[in-house]
Amino acid sequence: MIFCTVYVGKSCRRISNKGLFLDEFIRCFSTSFAAQSLEYSDENDNWQLRFNSDVKRYASRGQIVNAMESFNMLRMFPGRPTVHDYNQLISSYLESKNVFSGMLMELYNVMKVSGPYPDFLTYEILLNGIASFGSLSDGVFMVEEMCRSGYLPPFHSLSGLFEKSLELGSIQDSFSMLNLMLRFNYYPMPFSAKRFMASLCGSGMFREAHFLFSLLLEKNRNYFRSACNYSHNQILWALCKCGQLSNALAFFGSLDKKGVVPNESSYTALIYGFCQARLWEDTYRCLDLMEIVGRKPNVKTYTVIFKFLCDGGKIIEALRLLNKMNEECCFPDLVTFNILLRELCHQDMLEMMNALLGHINQKGFSPNQFTYASLAGGLLRRGYVPLVKNFLQLAKRETLQ
Repeated sequence: MIFCTVYVGKSCRRISNKGLFLDEFIRCFSTSFAAQSLEYSDENDNWQLRFNSDVKRYASRGQIVNAMESFNMLRMFPGRPTVHDYNQLISSYLESKNVFSGMLMELYNVMKVSGPYPDFLTYEILLNGIASFGSLSDGVFMVEEMCRSGYLPPFHSLSGLFEKSLELGSIQDSFSMLNLMLRFNYYPMPFSAKRFMASLCGSGMFREAHFLFSLLLEKNRNYFRSACNYSHNQILWALCKCGQLSNALAFFGSLDKKGVVPNESSYTALIYGFCQARLWEDTYRCLDLMEIVGRKPNVKTYTVIFKFLCDGGKIIEALRLLNKMNEECCFPDLVTFNILLRELCHQDMLEMMNALLGHINQKGFSPNQFTYASLAGGLLRRGYVPLVKNFLQLAKRETLQ
C-alpha cells in the first residue's frame, strides 16, 4: 500500500490507497473538461499567466492536486498544455520537499498517452529528480525510455544515479549503475571512482576493485591518474591486511606496466604484509629497496615494523631499528614510542623503559592517554599492581594540571 499526502488549499487530506490516488490524478487530467476553448484575447493571456503562476506555486509547495487542477485549466486555450508547461510543472514539483516518485511516473505516462510527447529536457528533468531521491529502478526505466525515444542519456544524469547508489551503500546497485554508464561509454568522476573502490576493498571484493582500477587507467591515464594513484594503495593495503600477500605482490608488480609509480605508502603496505607473515628477511629487503628506488621510509613505515616486532617479543631488534631510524633522521612520533614502551613493560625491562621515557622527554613529547595505557597495561601484566596505582594517580594529577 502506498501512502502519500496531498494538500488542498490550507487543509490536508491523506489518501492511503493507490487506486484512489490515481483516480484523483486521472480526474484532474480528464480530457472531458467542461469549459470550451476560448478564442485568443489579451484577457486570455492574463488568465494563462495566472494559471501558470498557480501551477508553479502549488507544485513548488508539494500541493500536487491543486497544481494539477490549475494545470488542467490550461486546456481551455488552443495548443495548451505544451511540453514546456509539463517541464515547468515537473521542475516546480521537484523543488518541493514532498515529492512522490509515483507521481513523476504518472505525469510521464500521461504525456506519453495524451501528449504532448516528452522531449529531451523532460527526460533530463525526470532523471535528475529520480536521482535526487534515490529511486534507482525508476532511473533505469527512464534511461531505457529515453533511448527508445531516440535520445542519448546525459552524462551528468547517469553520474548522479551512480553517486546516489554510492550514498545508499549498495554495492550491487553501484555495479548496476556503473554498467549502465559504461554502456554509453561514460566513466565515473575520479572522486566517485575512489569512493567506489574504497567500498569494494572494504568488502573484500579485490578482483572487482582491480578491474575498475585497470579500466579507468586504460580509458584516460591523465584524467583518472589522481583517482588511481590513491586507489592502488587502497587495494594494496586491503590485500596485505587480509593476508593475501601473493596477490598484493602480483598487483604491485603490475603497476609499472600500467604506468603507475609506487610511493612510500605502497612499499609500506608490502612491509605490513611481510611483517604479518613474519617474513623478516623480506621485510628488511623491502626496506632497503625503498632507499634504492628513492622512496625513503617514513615514520609510518618504521612504526609498522615496530608493532610486529614487539608483538613477536623482538624488543631488542626493535631498539636496534630505532637507532637506525634516528641515524637516517627519521624521528619517531609518540605512537612509535608508546608501542616500544608497552613491550619494554611486558618484558620487565624497567631500566630501559625509564631511559626511553627520558629520551621521549628530551624530544619534547608529552605523554598522552595511550602512553599511560601502554605503561599501565605492561606493568599490570608483570604484576606491579601497587606501582600501577601510584603511576595512575600521578598521571591523573598531570592530566588535571
